[in-house]
Amino acid sequence: MKFLFRSVIVCALMVLVQARADTLRIGTGNFPPYFDERGTAGLFNDIIRGVFALMPQHQLVLVPQMSNYRLAHSLNDGTMDGAANIFSASDIKGCRTDGVFRFTDVAVTRKDRQLTVASVADLAGKRVVTYQGAKTFLGPSFAQAVGTGDDKLYRELAQPLMQARALAQGEADVSVGDLYIFLHSIKILGNPAVRADQFAIHPLFPDTYSHMAFREQKWCDEFNAALGKFRKSGRYEALYAQTLKALKP
Repeated sequence: MKFLFRSVIVCALMVLVQARADTLRIGTGNFPPYFDERGTAGLFNDIIRGVFALMPQHQLVLVPQMSNYRLAHSLNDGTMDGAANIFSASDIKGCRTDGVFRFTDVAVTRKDRQLTVASVADLAGKRVVTYQGAKTFLGPSFAQAVGTGDDKLYRELAQPLMQARALAQGEADVSVGDLYIFLHSIKILGNPAVRADQFAIHPLFPDTYSHMAFREQKWCDEFNAALGKFRKSGRYEALYAQTLKALKP
């Protein structure tokens, strides 16, 4: 009986240890519509949950509202098992998955201005507002087109909402940035006279991707396998389509 009791205790402890090991704490971001500032909603969180649904060996715990710096730092110090939205240039201790989170940078103009923006070169001479670091992210052709050194023509702004407001109020000719983030910014401007259908979208740039990062290679491998199945199922593109539909009028 003592041996049986001891065996039961050992087995129970093993189950508890295994359950703890299978729980992965994933740090997520804080910018909508990809990450909900208030919790674990948003497109990128939905993608993470969808992929992890195909990884039943792991219990997912999302830790929200983390800046890009905190995400990398928490992964490197072991506070998090994984982190979302990690770019290739980020200095991390661990592994990166295949590209997961898609960004679609576009140029946006007001339809009533009827501006021609058919190529990156067409941005030259126009008043352009964009996000911080855009010249690095969007490459030399963009930097050359906007690189006049004139602050009246080219401005990098701290917040997407500032870009949307500048374009809507006629303080800029073109806003350059992620399509989904721009549409969300228009939606929360709080001005019913400004609608998404008043703007023309110019797809000048190729899509870019950020990654999941994990402390252990086996988790990257498992995530990549599940991500492939998730894409093949059509659910990945469906989430993007649902989000875009919700942002447009």
